[in-house]
Amino acid sequence: MRAKMISPTILAFSAWLALSLLPARADDSLKRIIDQKTLTVGVALNPPWILKKADGKFAGYDVDLTSALASDLGVDLKLVEVPWNDLKTRLLKGDFDMIAAGYASTPERAREVVFSNQTGTADIRMVATIASLGKRPKGSSGAGIQDRRVVQFHR
Repeated sequence: MRAKMISPTILAFSAWLALSLLPARADDSLKRIIDQKTLTVGVALNPPWILKKADGKFAGYDVDLTSALASDLGVDLKLVEVPWNDLKTRLLKGDFDMIAAGYASTPERAREVVFSNQTGTADIRMVATIASLGKRPKGSSGAGIQDRRVVQFHR
């Protein structure tokens, strides 16, 4: 997976912009976060963006980004785990200040929420067993593939 890191300043500005444009809290989002000294972020498990370690603590790319944002703002970070399908609804309801879970921007979603600049990219690959394919992958010489059980195909 390739990930493109952005500077904390750009991230902070993007988050501020997104927070300040939310319809229900357009004027006071950033002020409220600073006053309450807490950035509340809705998350749904979505490795490698958000995962939960054996000790129950969150980790992952979005955790690192939101931790940096909270640090830059001088506030504590509070992560609230919710089911994936509840992220947008709970954000619009005001249960948290922002979401971070590899939540992709789509035209439909952008009609209701404001997205920051892109913070990362990920390749999506299909994986299948050779037996399920019934033959060698197109373009494969087959050398050394007889004993392998899984092959990745990508563009």
